[in-house]
Amino acid sequence: MDESYPERALTHYVGASWRAPLSVRMHPLATSGLAVVLAGREDCARAGAVARAAQGAWGALPVPARLAVLRRMAAALPDRDRDLKSGFLAGITAEAMTPRCRSGVVELICAHEPSLGGFAHRIGAALAVGRTVIAVPPLSAPLGPIVLAVAADKAGLAAGVFNLLQAEAAEIRGLSSDLFPESDL
Repeated sequence: MDESYPERALTHYVGASWRAPLSVRMHPLATSGLAVVLAGREDCARAGAVARAAQGAWGALPVPARLAVLRRMAAALPDRDRDLKSGFLAGITAEAMTPRCRSGVVELICAHEPSLGGFAHRIGAALAVGRTVIAVPPLSAPLGPIVLAVAADKAGLAAGVFNLLQAEAAEIRGLSSDLFPESDL
C-alpha cells in the first residue's frame, strides 16, 4: 500500500482534494495500529454541498463520455485490488447496459459489509447513471477505498463527483435525512 494512505485516512476526499476534517473524533483500526478521523455533521454537510454542486454537469454529460471517464478510473485502480477493481467495473457495466432514472441528486453509499467489491460495484453503478457519490467505507477496511479516490484523480473525474468520508455508517445514515433530503439511501 502506498505510504501516503495512512496519512490520507486522517483526511476526507471531498471535491477532488484531500481535506482536513472538521471533526476531531478518532477511530482506532484494530489490525494496523492506525486510526481514522471520523466525519462529523460539518464534514457531511461540506461533502453534500460539493456533491450537489457537481451533480448537474456530471448528470448532463452524455453517457458515452461519462463511461469513458469511469473506464479510465477503473484502469487506474491497482491490479492488486482485484475485488475493488472487478466490483467497480461490474457496476459501471451493469448500469451502462440497463440505465435507469433515480430521484435525487446525491447518492450516499455506506458499506456495512467488509466486501470492497460490493461497495465498489454500488459506487460504479451510481456514477454510471450520472449520480454524484458520497462514499463511506466500512470501518473494518477503511484504507482500501482510498484507491478509488486516487483513481478518480488519475482519471480526471470532475471535482465533487466522487467523495470519500471515513465515518460510522449508522451515524451518517442518521444525519442523512437532515443533510441530504434529496438523496437515495
